[in-house]
Amino acid sequence: MEAALDGFPYIPEAIVCANDDIALDVIRYLKSRGVSVPGDVAVTGYDDIEDLTRAEPFLTTVRVPKQRLGRRLVQQLMWRMQYPDFPKEIVIIEVQVIFRESSKKNI
Repeated sequence: MEAALDGFPYIPEAIVCANDDIALDVIRYLKSRGVSVPGDVAVTGYDDIEDLTRAEPFLTTVRVPKQRLGRRLVQQLMWRMQYPDFPKEIVIIEVQVIFRESSKKNI
């Protein structure tokens, strides 16, 4: 398998992607190079888009409560417009990890 990813000194145990579309592209690329997902490397995404159950293997992802996030961002924007000089704040929104086949490595 070392020749599967020419130019890389090693294959990581896991690849965490910024979103599900990138994760699906990563899986396609790895498969095209003969790398098994999740056998050789686990892959995860972020967003929990609808098409994930059509991918092979099913993608592990992070589900974001989009309505709650959008509502909170609008509230913050409206508040910031009234109080532009107040210090910035960090807003934390709870997410849920959805474990699926792409992160279950065969040990």
